[in-house]
Amino acid sequence: MNINTISTNDLKEIQKWTNSSLKESKVYAIIGKRGSGKSALAFAILEWHKQKERPCFVYKFPVNSLPSWITNVSDITEVEKGGVLVIDESGI
Repeated sequence: MNINTISTNDLKEIQKWTNSSLKESKVYAIIGKRGSGKSALAFAILEWHKQKERPCFVYKFPVNSLPSWITNVSDITEVEKGGVLVIDESGI
């Protein structure tokens, strides 16, 4: 799936993933070619979780201008219980 060409079926699938992750811990890997929208998809999922009032975090993200509702952490132990963490390849 390319973030630029997300279909209605893709959105339903994303909602299914994120709804299931509200009930229990999950780990997802988003893979794709360079420039295919992996990070954009991860941040879209974070935004969805923000709307569900879950704390949102990124791991060592190399950008200083994150939205105020996303906390940049340097250690995964800083993630609050019930929080959602994105580990982007640029941070590792």
